[in-house]
Amino acid sequence: MQSAHHLNFRARGIPLTYLTKPDVRELIMSVLPIGPGASVAVHSLAMNPVDCNSKVATLSFHSLPVCLSGGEDQWKFALPSEGDEDGVTTKHTLTLDTHFIGFTPLQDSDEDKCDVDVITLSGLGGHAFGSFKERGGTFMWLRDALPFNFPNARILIYGYDTQTVLSSSFQNLTDLGKRLRTGVKGIRKPSEFRPILFIGHSLGGLVIKEVCIDTAH
Repeated sequence: MQSAHHLNFRARGIPLTYLTKPDVRELIMSVLPIGPGASVAVHSLAMNPVDCNSKVATLSFHSLPVCLSGGEDQWKFALPSEGDEDGVTTKHTLTLDTHFIGFTPLQDSDEDKCDVDVITLSGLGGHAFGSFKERGGTFMWLRDALPFNFPNARILIYGYDTQTVLSSSFQNLTDLGKRLRTGVKGIRKPSEFRPILFIGHSLGGLVIKEVCIDTAH
């Protein structure tokens, strides 16, 4: 297995019964065929903003498991079936990825106590997570520092395909803006009026501008 100290993964589809980072670590160790000598570090765990029945985590491995190699950027693993008190069996799928497309929450915030949503976009050719991570290290300031300064903020990164902009022009930029606006509506209740703080780098700032223009119209 190759070294993977600084390669970060997103895990989606984590059942709500897994309450802590150690719980998720045990889940990963039991579901993935990574061997007894492997080490998993769970860096964040939060509610999935697009699916209130599951959680999202960011994690890394001391050594890259063979099951997560091969040049892919997304993998799916079946979780043990769960039965409720009525005997109904529910099957879950754990999805791991490195592309971080869509929304990824980085802080386990009590939504009822949140007073602002912080949404961050990377720039052209950037990566939703990697563009804000320490080069050659594991520190990611949006996840590892900002929550301490803003404990009542819901902090999210938004991943999108920046390569489409390279092939065309403003039409794709407009589409990206509309897609982000639709996505934001999907992660907020209609009754929520708390402000949104956008942080955009390079192209990300232009996409945010499109959201503002579209909203104004």
